[in-house]
Amino acid sequence: MKDTKFDRKKVIEEMEALKSKRIYEIKKDIIGRDELEADENALNKAVTIKYLGKMEFINEQGELVDKDVFISVEEHSGQFQIRYYDEDQKLLGIQRAFDENIIPSGDMIDKLPEEMNKLEKQDIEEAKTLEELKEEQNQEEQQTEEEQQAQQEPQKLPGTEDEDPQLNKTQTNNLKGPKISLNQIVDEEPLRNIIGLDGKYLQIVDADIIRKLIPDIKIPTSQRTIPIEIFPDGTANVIGEDKLQLSKQEGLNSTTEHLTATNEGAIRQESNIETFNITRKGGMHTIAIGFDENGGTPLEAKYGWRDIENPNKITYAELETVHDGPTQQDLDTKEFKEDASDGVDKPETIAREDAERYARAKGLYVYDYYGNPIGYDLETAKQEISEDGRPVDEIINDLDVKTKEPQQPQSLYE
Repeated sequence: MKDTKFDRKKVIEEMEALKSKRIYEIKKDIIGRDELEADENALNKAVTIKYLGKMEFINEQGELVDKDVFISVEEHSGQFQIRYYDEDQKLLGIQRAFDENIIPSGDMIDKLPEEMNKLEKQDIEEAKTLEELKEEQNQEEQQTEEEQQAQQEPQKLPGTEDEDPQLNKTQTNNLKGPKISLNQIVDEEPLRNIIGLDGKYLQIVDADIIRKLIPDIKIPTSQRTIPIEIFPDGTANVIGEDKLQLSKQEGLNSTTEHLTATNEGAIRQESNIETFNITRKGGMHTIAIGFDENGGTPLEAKYGWRDIENPNKITYAELETVHDGPTQQDLDTKEFKEDASDGVDKPETIAREDAERYARAKGLYVYDYYGNPIGYDLETAKQEISEDGRPVDEIINDLDVKTKEPQQPQSLYE
């Protein structure tokens, strides 16, 4: 392992995110196997995250890159296991005992860093835990606290009366981009609570505009959008990485398409412009921004769930947006209505009710990555009705099938 200086704060955040991810995965596995309710406190004690240091990896371009490497030492249901991860929470390999060889994960065969193959039991035992690093961080902060207080003004909380907002009401009203009510319920919880915000709306806006309005803000030059929190008085602040962090996994303008359930009940494969990981969810839940179903504006905001075994695979549901500002969506909607009234590109449509009746009769459902049904597959239903060409009642009467119930969720680790 390389004996290099490291960013302790960054490493602690990575370790906390990894621990949250593992506890989340284990809980889902327990629930999926119909066991007793998972004891979060017990799981917290059963999962120990340690920092092994920097190791050299070969990236897709054949270049050597340094990455932080962590281990998750876990004991659950009488079984002991050591799991190795890189700083992107990618599983590198598994070890069942300190004196056994590391079994590489599927895509890491013959690619593990040399340092991992030379690890000994003593290296793992002496590696610092998350709690030890946090204690070091606390001691360091306490030692300099008096000096910092003498040199700096008292800290103020964003969005409170004690601090001026970064954007005033006029500036905020002129911003374009999908605006989402933070009262919106996702996973039976207000979006505000999921992210950890206090405002009224979340809006994803052009990063270049924010750079001009807030000259001293630090945003990576390659980043195209940024989320802001809008307060009840109309002012706003940029949302920090402690709440929403630009995803390194997806990168910029990813062409990868993900399953998306639209607000109209359709299921599509869509790509996104940028993806933001929700820090409180350990990066396993995301908010993304992408083009609409026609590939243009207005832009859409979506809530995504990463697949536990393959985090690069995300299932999305569109978030409902509000249109009480001068957004591009208002202009596009007006133009569409004008074109439709003139008969321009007016599509032939199949009523949602007919598609739903057909999907129910034929048993066409869509599922999230947990295996839970999230609605009827109306897109497939409409396509099959359109291809058949007959009235829906006639098609349904000729179906030699009974109404099918959704499949039951399966264990994540079967």
